[in-house]
Amino acid sequence: MIQLRPIIFVAATTIVLHTSAEMASAACNDVPQGCKLSAVASFSYTNVENDDKDKIQFKMTKGQETPVADFGNPASDTTYDLCVYDNSELAASFDIRADGDCAAGGCWELKDGKGARYKDKTGSEAGITGIKLGTKPGEDKTTVLVKGKGVNLSDIVLPLSSPRLIVQLQNSLGQCWGAYFAPEEVANDEEKGTVKASTELRDFPVCGDGIKNGLESDIDCGLGCSPCAFEDNCNVNEDCISGDCDVTCQPGCNDSTTNGDETGIDCGGSCGATCPFGFGCNDNADCSTGLCRGTACSGKLVFATSSMHDGNLGGLSGADAICNARGTAARPGTSWTAWLSTNAVAAIDRIIDQEYWVSSGLRLFTGKDQITNTGMPSTAVSTNELGQDAFGLRWTGTNNDGTANSSRCSEWTTTEAFGVIGDNTPAFWSAAGSLDCVGAYRLICFEN
Repeated sequence: MIQLRPIIFVAATTIVLHTSAEMASAACNDVPQGCKLSAVASFSYTNVENDDKDKIQFKMTKGQETPVADFGNPASDTTYDLCVYDNSELAASFDIRADGDCAAGGCWELKDGKGARYKDKTGSEAGITGIKLGTKPGEDKTTVLVKGKGVNLSDIVLPLSSPRLIVQLQNSLGQCWGAYFAPEEVANDEEKGTVKASTELRDFPVCGDGIKNGLESDIDCGLGCSPCAFEDNCNVNEDCISGDCDVTCQPGCNDSTTNGDETGIDCGGSCGATCPFGFGCNDNADCSTGLCRGTACSGKLVFATSSMHDGNLGGLSGADAICNARGTAARPGTSWTAWLSTNAVAAIDRIIDQEYWVSSGLRLFTGKDQITNTGMPSTAVSTNELGQDAFGLRWTGTNNDGTANSSRCSEWTTTEAFGVIGDNTPAFWSAAGSLDCVGAYRLICFEN
Protein backbone atom coordinates (compact mmCIF):
# COMPACT_ATOMS: atom_id res chain seq x y z
CA MET A 1 0.00 0.00 0.00
CA ILE A 2 1.34 3.43 -0.91
CA GLN A 3 2.11 5.70 2.04
CA LEU A 4 0.23 8.96 1.54
CA ARG A 5 0.47 12.49 2.76
CA PRO A 6 -2.86 13.52 4.35
CA ILE A 7 -4.73 16.61 3.26
CA ILE A 8 -6.29 19.37 5.32
CA PHE A 9 -8.81 21.98 4.18
CA VAL A 10 -9.54 25.50 5.34
CA ALA A 11 -11.40 25.44 8.64
CA ALA A 12 -14.16 27.93 9.28
CA THR A 13 -12.79 28.58 12.77
CA THR A 14 -9.44 28.07 14.44
CA ILE A 15 -8.80 25.36 16.97
CA VAL A 16 -7.03 27.00 19.88
CA LEU A 17 -4.92 24.69 21.99
CA HIS A 18 -2.30 25.44 24.61
CA THR A 19 -0.19 22.57 25.84
CA SER A 20 1.27 22.33 29.29
CA ALA A 21 4.69 22.40 27.67
CA GLU A 22 5.84 25.40 25.61
CA MET A 23 4.99 25.01 21.90
CA ALA A 24 8.58 25.83 20.98
CA SER A 25 9.67 22.58 22.59
CA ALA A 26 7.20 20.44 20.65
CA ALA A 27 8.68 17.95 18.22
CA CYS A 28 5.65 17.96 15.88
CA ASN A 29 6.41 19.12 12.37
CA ASP A 30 5.03 22.52 11.41
CA VAL A 31 2.87 21.01 8.66
CA PRO A 32 1.13 17.62 8.37
CA GLN A 33 3.45 14.80 7.39
CA GLY A 34 3.11 11.91 4.98
CA CYS A 35 1.51 9.35 7.26
CA LYS A 36 0.30 5.80 7.19
CA LEU A 37 -3.50 5.95 7.05
CA SER A 38 -6.19 3.69 8.45
CA ALA A 39 -9.38 2.23 7.04
CA VAL A 40 -11.08 3.24 10.31
CA ALA A 41 -10.12 6.14 12.57
CA SER A 42 -11.71 8.29 15.28
CA PHE A 43 -10.92 11.32 17.42
CA SER A 44 -12.78 12.65 20.46
CA TYR A 45 -12.24 15.45 22.93
CA THR A 46 -14.16 16.66 25.97
CA ASN A 47 -13.66 20.04 27.59
CA VAL A 48 -15.82 20.78 30.63
CA GLU A 49 -15.65 23.22 33.53
CA ASN A 50 -14.10 20.59 35.78
CA ASP A 51 -10.69 20.02 34.16
CA ASP A 52 -10.33 16.69 35.95
CA LYS A 53 -12.96 15.37 33.54
CA ASP A 54 -11.34 16.63 30.33
CA LYS A 55 -10.56 13.76 27.95
CA ILE A 56 -8.90 13.10 24.58
CA GLN A 57 -8.65 9.96 22.43
CA PHE A 58 -7.26 9.21 18.97
CA LYS A 59 -7.75 5.71 17.57
CA MET A 60 -6.71 4.00 14.33
CA THR A 61 -7.61 0.44 13.36
CA LYS A 62 -6.87 -1.42 10.15
CA GLY A 63 -3.91 0.86 9.46
CA GLN A 64 -1.49 0.53 6.58
CA GLU A 65 1.29 -1.99 7.05
CA THR A 66 3.95 -0.95 9.55
CA PRO A 67 7.26 -2.75 10.17
CA VAL A 68 7.69 -3.05 13.92
CA ALA A 69 11.05 -1.27 13.59
CA ASP A 70 9.16 1.92 12.66
CA PHE A 71 7.94 2.14 16.26
CA GLY A 72 11.54 2.44 17.42
CA ASN A 73 12.40 1.95 21.09
CA PRO A 74 10.31 4.41 23.13
CA ALA A 75 11.43 2.67 26.33
CA SER A 76 14.88 4.04 25.58
CA ASP A 77 15.20 6.87 23.08
CA THR A 78 12.25 7.21 20.66
CA THR A 79 9.98 10.13 21.52
CA TYR A 80 6.34 10.51 20.42
CA ASP A 81 4.05 13.47 19.78
CA LEU A 82 0.31 13.64 19.23
CA CYS A 83 -0.18 16.48 16.75
CA VAL A 84 -3.38 18.33 15.87
CA TYR A 85 -3.46 20.49 12.73
CA ASP A 86 -5.91 23.13 11.62
CA ASN A 87 -5.78 24.79 8.20
CA SER A 88 -2.44 23.02 7.60
CA GLU A 89 -0.92 24.76 10.62
CA LEU A 90 0.18 23.08 13.83
CA ALA A 91 -2.41 23.93 16.47
CA ALA A 92 -1.31 21.71 19.36
CA SER A 93 1.31 19.19 20.35
CA PHE A 94 1.15 16.60 23.12
CA ASP A 95 4.72 15.46 23.80
CA ILE A 96 5.61 12.05 25.25
CA ARG A 97 9.29 11.62 25.88
CA ALA A 98 11.12 8.32 25.79
CA ASP A 99 10.64 6.17 28.93
CA GLY A 100 8.63 8.88 30.69
CA ASP A 101 8.63 9.84 34.34
CA CYS A 102 6.23 7.47 36.10
CA ALA A 103 6.36 6.97 39.84
CA ALA A 104 6.49 3.17 39.41
CA GLY A 105 9.37 3.27 36.89
CA GLY A 106 9.46 3.39 33.13
CA CYS A 107 6.11 4.07 31.45
CA TRP A 108 6.91 2.35 28.13
CA GLU A 109 6.82 -1.40 27.59
CA LEU A 110 7.89 -3.18 24.40
CA LYS A 111 5.65 -6.03 23.23
CA ASP A 112 8.02 -8.68 21.80
CA GLY A 113 8.14 -7.57 18.18
CA LYS A 114 4.46 -6.65 18.06
CA GLY A 115 4.60 -3.01 19.15
CA ALA A 116 4.74 -1.01 22.36
CA ARG A 117 2.52 0.23 25.17
CA TYR A 118 2.64 3.37 27.34
CA LYS A 119 0.87 3.82 30.68
CA ASP A 120 0.85 6.80 33.03
CA LYS A 121 -2.27 7.16 35.20
CA THR A 122 -1.12 10.58 36.38
CA GLY A 123 -0.93 12.00 32.85
CA SER A 124 2.33 13.71 33.73
CA GLU A 125 3.34 13.89 30.05
CA ALA A 126 0.94 16.54 28.60
CA GLY A 127 -2.04 14.68 30.06
CA ILE A 128 -1.46 11.51 28.00
CA THR A 129 -2.31 8.42 30.05
CA GLY A 130 -2.01 5.62 27.51
CA ILE A 131 -0.64 4.69 24.10
CA LYS A 132 -0.93 1.36 22.30
CA LEU A 133 1.04 0.61 19.16
CA GLY A 134 0.43 -2.73 17.46
CA THR A 135 1.29 -4.32 14.14
CA LYS A 136 1.11 -7.67 12.37
CA PRO A 137 2.33 -8.67 8.90
CA GLY A 138 -0.06 -7.68 6.12
CA GLU A 139 -2.22 -4.73 5.18
CA ASP A 140 -4.81 -3.31 7.59
CA LYS A 141 -3.05 -4.87 10.60
CA THR A 142 -1.71 -1.75 12.32
CA THR A 143 -3.47 -0.27 15.36
CA VAL A 144 -2.80 3.01 17.17
CA LEU A 145 -4.51 4.27 20.30
CA VAL A 146 -3.65 7.47 22.20
CA LYS A 147 -5.72 8.65 25.15
CA GLY A 148 -5.42 11.20 27.91
CA LYS A 149 -7.37 12.99 30.61
CA GLY A 150 -7.20 15.44 33.45
CA VAL A 151 -5.88 18.87 34.24
CA ASN A 152 -2.71 18.54 32.12
CA LEU A 153 -4.68 18.33 28.88
CA SER A 154 -4.88 21.43 26.75
CA ASP A 155 -8.19 23.23 26.34
CA ILE A 156 -9.87 23.27 22.93
CA VAL A 157 -12.35 26.08 22.48
CA LEU A 158 -15.69 24.50 21.59
CA PRO A 159 -17.83 24.24 19.58
CA LEU A 160 -15.86 23.72 16.40
CA SER A 161 -17.60 25.07 13.32
CA SER A 162 -17.32 22.75 10.28
CA PRO A 163 -13.77 21.77 11.17
CA ARG A 164 -11.46 19.91 8.88
CA LEU A 165 -8.98 18.17 11.12
CA ILE A 166 -5.73 16.30 10.79
CA VAL A 167 -4.60 14.25 13.78
CA GLN A 168 -1.25 12.49 13.67
CA LEU A 169 1.02 10.52 15.94
CA GLN A 170 4.62 11.28 14.97
CA ASN A 171 7.84 9.89 16.39
CA SER A 172 11.45 11.01 16.44
CA LEU A 173 12.36 8.45 13.75
CA GLY A 174 10.26 10.40 11.25
CA GLN A 175 7.46 7.83 11.22
CA CYS A 176 3.83 8.92 11.33
CA TRP A 177 0.32 7.49 11.68
CA GLY A 178 -2.62 9.78 11.05
CA ALA A 179 -6.16 10.46 9.89
CA TYR A 180 -8.04 13.33 8.28
CA PHE A 181 -11.64 14.22 9.04
CA ALA A 182 -13.92 16.12 6.65
CA PRO A 183 -16.53 18.57 8.06
CA GLU A 184 -19.37 16.08 7.69
CA GLU A 185 -17.39 13.57 9.78
CA VAL A 186 -17.13 15.89 12.80
CA ALA A 187 -19.89 16.33 15.40
CA ASN A 188 -19.98 19.15 17.98
CA ASP A 189 -22.03 19.29 21.13
CA GLU A 190 -21.65 22.74 22.66
CA GLU A 191 -23.82 21.91 25.68
CA LYS A 192 -21.79 18.86 26.62
CA GLY A 193 -18.49 20.41 25.57
CA THR A 194 -17.54 17.59 23.24
CA VAL A 195 -16.30 17.06 19.72
CA LYS A 196 -16.25 13.68 18.03
CA ALA A 197 -14.86 12.75 14.62
CA SER A 198 -14.74 9.45 12.79
CA THR A 199 -13.91 8.34 9.28
CA GLU A 200 -14.00 5.17 7.24
CA LEU A 201 -12.10 4.81 3.97
CA ARG A 202 -13.49 2.44 1.37
CA ASP A 203 -10.14 2.71 -0.40
CA PHE A 204 -6.94 4.43 0.53
CA PRO A 205 -6.54 7.52 -1.68
CA VAL A 206 -3.78 7.13 -4.25
CA CYS A 207 -1.92 10.03 -5.82
CA GLY A 208 -1.57 9.46 -9.55
CA ASP A 209 -4.76 7.46 -10.13
CA GLY A 210 -6.39 10.19 -12.23
CA ILE A 211 -9.25 10.57 -9.73
CA LYS A 212 -9.98 13.30 -7.20
CA ASN A 213 -10.28 11.27 -4.02
CA GLY A 214 -9.49 11.45 -0.34
CA LEU A 215 -9.30 15.15 0.43
CA GLU A 216 -7.35 16.09 -2.70
CA SER A 217 -8.24 19.62 -3.76
CA ASP A 218 -8.00 18.67 -7.43
CA ILE A 219 -7.12 15.52 -9.36
CA ASP A 220 -4.01 14.02 -7.75
CA CYS A 221 -2.86 17.30 -6.22
CA GLY A 222 -3.09 19.16 -2.96
CA LEU A 223 -1.49 18.69 0.45
CA GLY A 224 -1.76 14.92 0.23
CA CYS A 225 -0.08 14.73 -3.17
CA SER A 226 2.07 17.05 -5.24
CA PRO A 227 1.17 20.76 -5.17
CA CYS A 228 -1.49 21.97 -7.60
CA ALA A 229 -0.73 24.03 -10.70
CA PHE A 230 -2.09 27.40 -11.78
CA GLU A 231 -5.92 27.46 -11.94
CA ASP A 232 -6.31 24.04 -10.25
CA ASN A 233 -8.82 23.95 -7.41
CA CYS A 234 -7.38 24.50 -3.95
CA ASN A 235 -8.41 24.84 -0.31
CA VAL A 236 -5.36 26.33 1.39
CA ASN A 237 -2.21 28.09 0.20
CA GLU A 238 -0.14 24.95 0.72
CA ASP A 239 -2.21 23.18 -1.95
CA CYS A 240 -0.58 25.33 -4.64
CA ILE A 241 2.88 25.39 -6.17
CA SER A 242 2.61 29.18 -6.06
CA GLY A 243 1.64 29.13 -2.37
CA ASP A 244 -1.37 31.32 -3.17
CA CYS A 245 -4.90 29.90 -3.07
CA ASP A 246 -8.08 31.84 -3.81
CA VAL A 247 -10.54 29.04 -4.68
CA THR A 248 -8.09 28.17 -7.47
CA CYS A 249 -4.30 28.37 -7.44
CA GLN A 250 -3.15 31.88 -8.31
CA PRO A 251 -0.19 32.96 -10.48
CA GLY A 252 3.25 32.48 -8.99
CA CYS A 253 6.89 32.89 -9.90
CA ASN A 254 7.63 29.24 -9.10
CA ASP A 255 4.87 27.22 -10.81
CA SER A 256 6.53 26.40 -14.16
CA THR A 257 3.82 28.32 -16.02
CA THR A 258 3.77 31.71 -17.73
CA ASN A 259 1.02 33.55 -15.87
CA GLY A 260 0.23 36.83 -14.19
CA ASP A 261 2.42 39.56 -15.70
CA GLU A 262 5.30 37.17 -16.39
CA THR A 263 6.79 37.39 -19.87
CA GLY A 264 8.33 33.92 -19.69
CA ILE A 265 8.04 30.87 -17.47
CA ASP A 266 8.44 32.23 -13.93
CA CYS A 267 10.42 35.25 -15.11
CA GLY A 268 10.01 38.82 -16.30
CA GLY A 269 7.33 41.25 -15.20
CA SER A 270 7.03 41.50 -11.43
CA CYS A 271 9.00 38.26 -10.87
CA GLY A 272 12.47 38.95 -9.58
CA ALA A 273 14.15 36.60 -12.03
CA THR A 274 15.08 37.78 -15.52
CA CYS A 275 14.32 35.58 -18.51
CA PRO A 276 16.95 33.58 -20.42
CA PHE A 277 17.60 33.63 -24.15
CA GLY A 278 14.49 32.78 -26.17
CA PHE A 279 11.95 33.46 -23.40
CA GLY A 280 9.28 36.13 -23.80
CA CYS A 281 9.91 39.77 -22.90
CA ASN A 282 8.46 43.26 -23.05
CA ASP A 283 11.67 45.23 -22.62
CA ASN A 284 15.38 44.72 -22.02
CA ALA A 285 14.92 44.62 -18.24
CA ASP A 286 12.99 41.34 -18.59
CA CYS A 287 16.04 39.55 -20.05
CA SER A 288 19.17 38.12 -18.44
CA THR A 289 20.90 38.85 -21.76
CA GLY A 290 19.93 42.52 -21.46
CA LEU A 291 18.35 42.50 -24.91
CA CYS A 292 14.67 42.08 -25.77
CA ARG A 293 14.36 41.71 -29.53
CA GLY A 294 10.71 41.95 -30.53
CA THR A 295 8.94 39.77 -27.96
CA ALA A 296 11.79 37.36 -27.15
CA CYS A 297 14.99 37.68 -25.15
CA SER A 298 17.98 37.60 -27.44
CA GLY A 299 21.62 38.62 -27.35
CA LYS A 300 24.22 40.13 -29.61
CA LEU A 301 24.66 37.46 -32.28
CA VAL A 302 27.44 35.94 -34.35
CA PHE A 303 26.80 34.11 -37.62
CA ALA A 304 28.65 32.70 -40.61
CA THR A 305 27.35 34.14 -43.87
CA SER A 306 25.13 32.06 -46.09
CA SER A 307 27.05 33.46 -49.09
CA MET A 308 30.54 32.38 -50.24
CA HIS A 309 33.28 34.82 -51.29
CA ASP A 310 36.83 34.65 -52.60
CA GLY A 311 39.65 36.47 -50.83
CA ASN A 312 39.17 39.72 -52.74
CA LEU A 313 36.57 41.15 -50.40
CA GLY A 314 37.24 44.82 -51.12
CA GLY A 315 39.20 45.24 -47.89
CA LEU A 316 37.67 45.47 -44.44
CA SER A 317 34.99 47.88 -45.58
CA GLY A 318 33.88 45.50 -48.30
CA ALA A 319 33.72 42.60 -45.84
CA ASP A 320 31.72 44.71 -43.35
CA ALA A 321 29.31 45.61 -46.14
CA ILE A 322 28.73 41.90 -46.84
CA CYS A 323 28.04 41.22 -43.14
CA ASN A 324 25.65 44.18 -42.90
CA ALA A 325 23.77 43.16 -46.04
CA ARG A 326 23.27 39.64 -44.68
CA GLY A 327 22.60 40.63 -41.06
CA THR A 328 20.13 43.45 -41.70
CA ALA A 329 18.18 41.35 -44.18
CA ALA A 330 17.48 38.91 -41.33
CA ARG A 331 17.23 41.52 -38.54
CA PRO A 332 16.48 45.05 -39.78
CA GLY A 333 18.04 47.86 -37.79
CA THR A 334 21.12 45.91 -36.75
CA SER A 335 24.77 46.50 -37.70
CA TRP A 336 27.60 44.03 -38.08
CA THR A 337 31.41 43.75 -38.23
CA ALA A 338 33.37 41.09 -40.13
CA TRP A 339 35.80 38.97 -38.11
CA LEU A 340 38.88 39.90 -40.19
CA SER A 341 42.34 41.27 -39.44
CA THR A 342 44.75 43.44 -41.43
CA ASN A 343 48.24 44.70 -40.68
CA ALA A 344 46.72 47.87 -39.28
CA VAL A 345 44.03 46.39 -37.04
CA ALA A 346 43.36 43.00 -35.44
CA ALA A 347 39.90 41.44 -35.46
CA ILE A 348 39.73 41.49 -31.64
CA ASP A 349 39.96 45.28 -31.74
CA ARG A 350 37.16 45.62 -34.28
CA ILE A 351 34.41 44.08 -32.19
CA ILE A 352 32.60 45.39 -29.07
CA ASP A 353 33.42 43.91 -25.66
CA GLN A 354 30.12 42.23 -24.78
CA GLU A 355 28.50 38.81 -24.61
CA TYR A 356 27.92 37.08 -27.94
CA TRP A 357 25.42 34.36 -28.78
CA VAL A 358 24.44 32.13 -31.66
CA SER A 359 20.83 32.14 -32.80
CA SER A 360 20.14 28.73 -31.28
CA GLY A 361 20.38 30.36 -27.83
CA LEU A 362 23.86 29.19 -26.85
CA ARG A 363 26.31 31.75 -25.53
CA LEU A 364 29.39 31.89 -27.73
CA PHE A 365 31.63 34.28 -25.78
CA THR A 366 31.26 35.99 -22.40
CA GLY A 367 33.30 38.87 -23.84
CA LYS A 368 36.65 39.70 -25.42
CA ASP A 369 38.52 38.15 -22.50
CA GLN A 370 37.30 34.68 -23.42
CA ILE A 371 38.69 35.08 -26.94
CA THR A 372 41.99 36.53 -25.74
CA ASN A 373 42.54 34.09 -22.88
CA THR A 374 41.22 30.82 -24.28
CA GLY A 375 41.09 31.31 -28.04
CA MET A 376 38.02 29.10 -28.07
CA PRO A 377 34.28 29.80 -28.11
CA SER A 378 31.86 27.85 -25.92
CA THR A 379 30.20 26.42 -29.02
CA ALA A 380 30.75 26.41 -32.78
CA VAL A 381 29.70 29.25 -35.08
CA SER A 382 27.60 26.84 -37.11
CA THR A 383 24.53 28.86 -38.17
CA ASN A 384 24.04 31.58 -40.78
CA GLU A 385 22.09 34.84 -40.52
CA LEU A 386 18.82 32.92 -40.98
CA GLY A 387 19.60 30.43 -38.22
CA GLN A 388 20.30 27.65 -40.73
CA ASP A 389 23.30 25.29 -40.72
CA ALA A 390 26.45 26.95 -42.03
CA PHE A 391 29.21 24.38 -42.12
CA GLY A 392 32.51 24.77 -43.94
CA LEU A 393 35.43 27.23 -43.98
CA ARG A 394 35.54 31.01 -43.32
CA TRP A 395 38.02 33.76 -44.20
CA THR A 396 39.54 35.32 -41.05
CA GLY A 397 43.27 36.17 -41.41
CA THR A 398 43.14 35.94 -37.62
CA ASN A 399 44.58 33.68 -34.95
CA ASN A 400 42.23 32.02 -32.46
CA ASP A 401 43.04 34.67 -29.83
CA GLY A 402 41.97 37.52 -32.12
CA THR A 403 45.42 38.72 -33.19
CA ALA A 404 46.29 39.19 -36.88
CA ASN A 405 47.88 36.40 -38.89
CA SER A 406 50.26 37.26 -41.73
CA SER A 407 48.20 35.41 -44.38
CA ARG A 408 45.44 37.89 -45.29
CA CYS A 409 44.96 37.80 -49.12
CA SER A 410 46.94 41.06 -49.42
CA GLU A 411 44.59 42.80 -46.95
CA TRP A 412 41.59 41.17 -48.64
CA THR A 413 42.13 42.83 -52.01
CA THR A 414 43.34 39.99 -54.23
CA THR A 415 42.82 36.36 -55.17
CA GLU A 416 46.56 35.96 -55.95
CA ALA A 417 47.77 35.20 -52.41
CA PHE A 418 46.96 33.10 -49.36
CA GLY A 419 44.71 33.70 -46.38
CA VAL A 420 44.07 32.09 -43.02
CA ILE A 421 40.73 30.35 -42.68
CA GLY A 422 38.71 29.01 -39.72
CA ASP A 423 36.24 26.13 -39.62
CA ASN A 424 33.01 25.30 -37.79
CA THR A 425 34.63 23.70 -34.73
CA PRO A 426 35.37 25.54 -31.47
CA ALA A 427 39.06 24.51 -31.46
CA PHE A 428 39.79 25.90 -34.94
CA TRP A 429 37.04 28.47 -35.26
CA SER A 430 39.42 31.22 -36.49
CA ALA A 431 42.68 29.54 -37.48
CA ALA A 432 42.45 26.10 -39.09
CA GLY A 433 45.00 26.66 -41.85
CA SER A 434 45.86 28.79 -44.88
CA LEU A 435 44.36 28.47 -48.39
CA ASP A 436 44.65 30.03 -51.82
CA CYS A 437 42.63 33.26 -51.96
CA VAL A 438 40.84 32.17 -55.13
CA GLY A 439 38.66 29.83 -53.06
CA ALA A 440 35.14 30.82 -52.02
CA TYR A 441 34.40 30.69 -48.29
CA ARG A 442 32.10 32.29 -45.70
CA LEU A 443 32.67 35.28 -43.42
CA ILE A 444 32.08 35.42 -39.67
CA CYS A 445 29.97 38.43 -38.62
CA PHE A 446 29.72 39.94 -35.10
CA GLU A 447 26.75 42.12 -34.14
CA ASN A 448 27.61 45.62 -32.92
